[in-house]
Amino acid sequence: MSKIYHYLTLSLFFLLSNSFSVASTINFNFIKEDTITSATPHNMDVLKTDLVKVMHIKDSEAEATIRRKIGKAFFEMGNIREALDYFITSKIICEQHHFNYEKALVYEELANVYMFIAEHQKQYDLILKAIKIYEQFNDSIALARSYTNLASGEKFRNAKNTLVYLNQAKSYNQNFQNKQIDAYTNINFGEYYLRLNQPDSAYYYLKLALPITQQYHLTARECETFVKLARAMETLNKDSSIFLFNEAYRKSILYKNYLWAGRSLIFLAKIDFENDRKIDAFQKIHQSIDYTKASNDIIMNRSAYDLISYFHLQEGNIDSAFYYDQLADNLKDTIKVKQNIAAIKNIEWGYKLKDKENQIRHLQENKETLELKQKSENKAKIWTWIALFILLGLVIVLFLFFKNRISLLMKEKQIIKLKQEKYKAEIETKNKELVTHTMQIYSKSKTISDLKNGIENLKNEHIKNSNPKFIKDIQQLNFMLDSNIRLDDEWEKLKIRFQEVHQGFYDKLKKQYPDLSQYDLKICTFIYLGFDTKQIAQILNIDFQSLRTQRYRMRKKMQLATQDDLSEYIIKIVSV
Repeated sequence: MSKIYHYLTLSLFFLLSNSFSVASTINFNFIKEDTITSATPHNMDVLKTDLVKVMHIKDSEAEATIRRKIGKAFFEMGNIREALDYFITSKIICEQHHFNYEKALVYEELANVYMFIAEHQKQYDLILKAIKIYEQFNDSIALARSYTNLASGEKFRNAKNTLVYLNQAKSYNQNFQNKQIDAYTNINFGEYYLRLNQPDSAYYYLKLALPITQQYHLTARECETFVKLARAMETLNKDSSIFLFNEAYRKSILYKNYLWAGRSLIFLAKIDFENDRKIDAFQKIHQSIDYTKASNDIIMNRSAYDLISYFHLQEGNIDSAFYYDQLADNLKDTIKVKQNIAAIKNIEWGYKLKDKENQIRHLQENKETLELKQKSENKAKIWTWIALFILLGLVIVLFLFFKNRISLLMKEKQIIKLKQEKYKAEIETKNKELVTHTMQIYSKSKTISDLKNGIENLKNEHIKNSNPKFIKDIQQLNFMLDSNIRLDDEWEKLKIRFQEVHQGFYDKLKKQYPDLSQYDLKICTFIYLGFDTKQIAQILNIDFQSLRTQRYRMRKKMQLATQDDLSEYIIKIVSV
């Protein structure tokens, strides 16, 4: 039943090939070599602009990712050399900085490139490394994709393991049903059955992969699938095989994938030569060389030279056959040189990254120094603010303290003022008492003076005549004298009370003017209490002129000038 299905499909392709017979005749000269070599992916400018940006800000992880994406873009275009350069630099950055997941991705992409340049051991080793990393992340999709890629390289190692790896990929993808993984797996199943010379099975799996590659715009995989479908049809239906090779070429030109364009033309050239279309064969094989050069597909370029050499040999052109055989041999050396260049670039990038690491380390040290300086400055600012707050606090505390102190001093001042006023009032009261007491003395002195005058009058009366009334008057005068005899005692009492009120009064005067007598001090007392000269003379019971004489003597003892007022001078001395 399966074979019937395949033959029906082949018949359909045969009919299509007749209907598209015009399309099978392709003008192979419409693309020039300079146009071919200058072709780049449509998003390359954006990626390279992003690469410059991340390199400027020294974002190593982003740089590794963008380099990998640029390499993948070149690989999709079939430009092996450019893809290899970007993948290797991305790989070195990831290994230097231990970007594990990104490292696994670039291992996987680089392994695909190594498969195309026949670096099978490197391809195998890189895929195994990627698988180990994906196992750590438990990424089933990535593991399925990696086992598919591992299977694609097993054709050069152990074909039996290919099925094991492909089935492993299918088991990882079973729960996810990722269509792209299905496409990769089916393409590798198709390649596996092509190697076993089972074109029916190969066609079956490749036919399953084709619509998925078209749905998800996997352009390189679509071109690859067309080429492998055409190979599967070579032994089943030649016309369908030619149609599929032409379709692979058309798609490759459309997608500007010159690797598969060159490979599809090599197969078409071989078919033309076998069908004795030698001019078409030579035209196609030479055109394929332009594409293999543009894509840096050195292996297929060598195969093209081998095929041209074989064509010339079949035609009997020994010299031409030898010439192209030499070119093929030179390409063997070129492959080795390319591999050595890749190794040298690997080393160069290692040194570049070391320099970059040193720059980064230097910048990091500068950054740390700046951070320490910033921290120190911030710390200084913090301590400055703390000091300012403490100082402000102290100012506030001192302000409150002095405010409180001033308030207390004002209260104390008020209290002192009140005390002074009270003291002053008491002094004034006591002074009044002293004045009153002095006035009493003055009154007594006046009484004594009156007595003296009375006695004097009595004497005069007694001289004129003697009468009984005289005795009575004498008795009365004696009584008056008896009542006022204690005048000196009154002075002593006044003096004591005066000293209580005006402490140090006599000491100050005696200390400054030691020549002053007790009588002088008595006069000073009455002067201080505010009595005038006449009143003092009356109190002391002396003649007014005698008191003036006494005051003159006192001024002399005190060495006062004529213009100096004795009363003011005494008050001034005592108040100091």
